[in-house]
Amino acid sequence: MCDHLYETTSRYEAATKVLTFLLVCPTCRVEEVVETLEYEPNFAPLVTGVPTAAEGNVCDDDRAAARRAPDPELAVVDSEGRASPTPS
Repeated sequence: MCDHLYETTSRYEAATKVLTFLLVCPTCRVEEVVETLEYEPNFAPLVTGVPTAAEGNVCDDDRAAARRAPDPELAVVDSEGRASPTPS
């Protein structure tokens, strides 16, 4: 191996279902295998499509933006009736 800084990368071979992690020298193009794993992706696409924030609790998180209502006490209204954030 050379003395340059290495980059990390990975490669997946679908035919053999092997995931390989490598160190690669971008200068010399030398590669060193760090580890190999047997791996098969487990992807199941959604039948109904991707939910949007407007549809509710997307992240299974009660704090999701879609569920939060703005607090009217946190807004300041100027002389023309426009709301702006409370100065900190």
